[in-house]
Amino acid sequence: MSRRRVRTAIDLYAAGANAGRAMNKEVTDPIVDEVRKAGEAYLVQFNFDFEAACNDLRRRSAEAERPTIALKPRPPLTNAPVTKQVG
Repeated sequence: MSRRRVRTAIDLYAAGANAGRAMNKEVTDPIVDEVRKAGEAYLVQFNFDFEAACNDLRRRSAEAERPTIALKPRPPLTNAPVTKQVG
């Protein structure tokens, strides 16, 4: 009889940040929590109007005395799977 391991549903997911922990356990990161709290506090100023918040960020960027860096777009992956659009 073969002694191979039985594959389970957890094998379908990459280990990623959880590194093998159970999928339903929430992992909290204080830095991520702080960034989310700051983002929400910023959006509260605009009553969660994303367009107004983006306009404010663009205005701040234009007024800043720092150079803006724009990177060239990355070329598409040649071995990426082709997806069909339904519609």
